Amino acid sequence: DPQAGSGLFGVQTNRFFYELSGTGRVIGLKFRPGYLHELWQQPIATLTDRHEVNLSLLGIDLRALEAEFVALDRPVDMAERLDQHFAAIEADEDAKAKQAHDLVQMVEADADLTRMSELAVQSGLNARQLQRLFAQYIGVSPKWVIDRHRMIEAVDAINQGEERSLTELAHRLGYFDQAHFTKAFSALVGRTPQQLLAQSA
Repeated sequence: DPQAGSGLFGVQTNRFFYELSGTGRVIGLKFRPGYLHELWQQPIATLTDRHEVNLSLLGIDLRALEAEFVALDRPVDMAERLDQHFAAIEADEDAKAKQAHDLVQMVEADADLTRMSELAVQSGLNARQLQRLFAQYIGVSPKWVIDRHRMIEAVDAINQGEERSLTELAHRLGYFDQAHFTKAFSALVGRTPQQLLAQSA
């Protein structure tokens, strides 16, 4: 539940809302896909859909850091403090972290990549190896990553008026039919593609 407060948050696979109220400051640090594992040294899947407040593995006393941030006036000072902390952490380079990162980048860049089997071929890994790599370093399955990026493309295509036929859009994104596409779209976006299409008309 991202509303829980400070902590280290894994990938959220479901829709969530984070309500900000009152006065104060919010700061966050985002890790590039794959590279948190070099610091956390545990499967990133253990953080998926949850958050961790014990950050001793990162050398962070969360309550002390919160108190330090409260005393700082400018968000830029908070950002510099975080940069200093993480720059001081010694971590061995992990070739698999780079491999996982590069595969996520490949999914993002290649709109024609719509199936895990295609990613497996391009990566030189079999399906089981690919699943293990993503669980260890990304926190979600290759299929989830592919679906998420294809849905981002679908939302953009609908919002920009590039695609008026949902059946054609579903097929272009690798879905067997419009029903499967609608189900996946609704789960990730929170509205049906028909609703979004009507709104953008």
